[in-house]
Amino acid sequence: MSLTTILFTALLGTWQTRSATSLGANDISKIIHGVDFRESTKPFLKKLPFLPMRVQLNCSCAREIEEIRDQLKYEVSQRIEMLGTIELFISEIFNLKTLVNSKVVSSPVEQPNTIQATAAAEFEEIAFSSRLSHHLTNLKPDQIVIFDQLLTNIGSAYDHTTGIFNCPVSGTYQFFVKILSGFNDKVETALIVNTIEVTRLYSGAQHAHGSSTAPVIILLEKGDQVFVKALYQKSSHVHGVYSTFSGYLLRPI
Repeated sequence: MSLTTILFTALLGTWQTRSATSLGANDISKIIHGVDFRESTKPFLKKLPFLPMRVQLNCSCAREIEEIRDQLKYEVSQRIEMLGTIELFISEIFNLKTLVNSKVVSSPVEQPNTIQATAAAEFEEIAFSSRLSHHLTNLKPDQIVIFDQLLTNIGSAYDHTTGIFNCPVSGTYQFFVKILSGFNDKVETALIVNTIEVTRLYSGAQHAHGSSTAPVIILLEKGDQVFVKALYQKSSHVHGVYSTFSGYLLRPI
């Protein structure tokens, strides 16, 4: 609601509710139009102190006009004060933005890819894969299956002459063992860490070859030994080429 509407409503309401008044409709119009509301707020406030005196001479509603004048003056002063506060906040935000930008330029934050690349560079990659180059027959219990044909040996942790993986770095590792039995035969093997059996594999079939695969994820300490061994006397035949042993370091600790 505009200032003109507020003032006119107050004057007209007072004039209508009183039985006797010396102020007519034309007088009200003259009073309202006597103030230029298109001017800025401060010039308008300068005119307000003279308004009650003029109204008091012509009507009995000077008190209401005085109250409206005080209220308008208070609201304008509040808005001027609020404007100053907003300008202060804007200045503080600008200063803070300038400070943050200067910190970013002087101390750039490493990107996630850069951090990962740096962490990966600090650790040696460990991975191997080997297979049997020939058939193994007449295996004895606890005999280590030596996968003698190296395919990959990053870090040189797997010894293809003994069939043993020697853990060079403590961490989480994944291993894969695949055993194919001889034709119309069976073989039982196990993945061993030091002296502990981690998992077993049974491979066998009638009038065919039998295959078994075991993927495992295990936590190793530096110096642990991992290998595959036969379990029973009847574990007599491991088929070459198709039987493999692989592993790699997932994450060091």
